[in-house]
Amino acid sequence: MQRFSSIQDESFLLELNKYLETIDLTILTEQALTDIEIIRLVLDKERNKVELDNSESGNESLAITIQEGFNGLKTWIQYFEEQDDKEFNMEEMRIFRKYMDIMRQKLVESKKQKTITSFFMPVDIQEVD
Repeated sequence: MQRFSSIQDESFLLELNKYLETIDLTILTEQALTDIEIIRLVLDKERNKVELDNSESGNESLAITIQEGFNGLKTWIQYFEEQDDKEFNMEEMRIFRKYMDIMRQKLVESKKQKTITSFFMPVDIQEVD
């Protein structure tokens, strides 16, 4: 009641002081979580997020980068060359080498630096240059 002594109505002063004291109190709205509970919540959210991503892309095939394709083909050719079995016909190796050359060319083309205007201009206009 000391805060507002100039106000005459004492019941109003009591209510006002009670209200101000209530505001100053820290009121917990939920129980505080432990570190383990926080970690569990975060992991559950991540797990649900991954499950949603997997279910959305269930029918789509995964895209393989040119570099991954090139490395896989290179590994396959190396494996093929190391085989002494007659089932691995070395004459068929030229087919794999042909695709290795195609992949190598695509890999080099993918690493060419593009001009900044290529990001803003339509493809039709860029081909004219």
